[in-house]
Amino acid sequence: MQRDRLKRINHLHTVVGLVLGWLLFVVCFSGSVAMLYEEMQGWENPSLRSPLPEKPPAINPLIDAFVASHGGHVDNLFLMLPDKARPFYTLSGSVHRDEGNEFVTQRFAATGGTAVLEAEDGPALWLLRFHQNLQIERRLGRSLVGIAGVFMLLSLLTGVIIHRKILRDLYKIRWHRSSHLKWKDLHTGLGVWTLPFSITIAFTGAILGLVVLFLPILALVAFKGDQDRAIEAVIGPPPEPAGIVATMAPLDDVLTRINRDTPYRASRVGLENYGDANARYKVFADTDRELVRFVQVDANAVTGEFGEPSLLFGALPESAIGRVYAAVTPLHYGTYGGALLKVVYYFAGLLVSISIVVGTLIYLERRVNGPLGRRSAGFYLAISRLNAGITTGVALASVTVFYADRLWGMHSDDRGYTTALAFLASWGLAIAVALVFGNTRRTSRRLMSATAVLCLGMPLLDIATAPYALQSEAAFTVNAVIAASGSLVLAYLVSSRARQSAVEARSLKVANAPQAVSSHAP
Repeated sequence: MQRDRLKRINHLHTVVGLVLGWLLFVVCFSGSVAMLYEEMQGWENPSLRSPLPEKPPAINPLIDAFVASHGGHVDNLFLMLPDKARPFYTLSGSVHRDEGNEFVTQRFAATGGTAVLEAEDGPALWLLRFHQNLQIERRLGRSLVGIAGVFMLLSLLTGVIIHRKILRDLYKIRWHRSSHLKWKDLHTGLGVWTLPFSITIAFTGAILGLVVLFLPILALVAFKGDQDRAIEAVIGPPPEPAGIVATMAPLDDVLTRINRDTPYRASRVGLENYGDANARYKVFADTDRELVRFVQVDANAVTGEFGEPSLLFGALPESAIGRVYAAVTPLHYGTYGGALLKVVYYFAGLLVSISIVVGTLIYLERRVNGPLGRRSAGFYLAISRLNAGITTGVALASVTVFYADRLWGMHSDDRGYTTALAFLASWGLAIAVALVFGNTRRTSRRLMSATAVLCLGMPLLDIATAPYALQSEAAFTVNAVIAASGSLVLAYLVSSRARQSAVEARSLKVANAPQAVSSHAP
């Protein structure tokens, strides 16, 4: 009875891995890259790298100039303050035009506050959106990612149940045995070592992805389909404009007092009813003392007075559920421990991605080279080739987009189009190469070698394309992580090749042993 139950659970674990394995890999791998999104924003724009000034410029003139440049018809203003990762101001808002609303963004230098070219989103944001919604329609994409998180939790649970000797086999990897045993040991080891991280990422990812489904259901049940009322019920209603023009309190002074009088550091500001007598500065501050994405401080934009910091957004209740929800985003993106924690998240995410790939290899190896499987050998070989192209192709494409951006995208009129074209073209090319060439292992090694070379060359390209740009802390972090990734891939390829050569040499020695004995026989 126990054996039959374990067999069914093992079958469920296998089915989840096969049906959603590629989706889970794409989401996990792109999520690993997206961990360094904020650092990559400054790194991918060398002209915007600059040291943070001791005395920042007055902020209100920047806002006034931005609003005036769009005819004064701008609302939903949002300001991101400069930091080490993004050493520039980013101001955005919705501009009312006859043909409809348009979302616009402008960046200002941290030193002097001079306006720079209007912001064009580079590969960093594209890869983040690819992780969040697969670059398809937002609700559909985020729902798919959320569903993938749910099934990843199911896969983790079934994996723990079927591996009853996890602790005993935790350090066991039989490198010199069959491919099946080697992949099985590696899959088990990686799965166990990353289990706490995997559960956290899957759980929080499921919540972040499925919230786009929960909100319409909540609005339908409680507010007769009115999603705006449902949102207001959570974050509180915005202040109504008074219709009276008023002078705004200096925002830089308000931020200075918040940084001085509270244990938090302001990082971004929502500007509600800017220029009106009933305006509000909605200040969001970073915190390393509480597991929340931001602390919120509401300030009167006319008087400059501000209230007590709120750990939970708006009207979100001070409860166990409220605290769990507030912790979801920082837990998922590793924003509560600085750049070092993000780097740890990055490499942990790569290990989870490798574990997913290895699980697929275990299934395919027993069918391509073994007796299992109900399909033809050609079918499993085609799936094996497709698996190699999809998995190694995502890694190759994630590096290629930065080359395309530096050499072409930064100078083009549509930077986002360049990124999308480079990613999809390189990924498609990798899949085509894997399908055309027969030896799956050799093709995978070549695609991984190309990825490693591109990673190692990225810091050199950064210096070559921006020789006079400041090598900021964020730029150094990104270059170091990319170079380390390439070095690890290259080290694996070299070591695995050496092990394979040693195995081939031993096999050849064993095969020639009888012949050597017979040649010395009398």
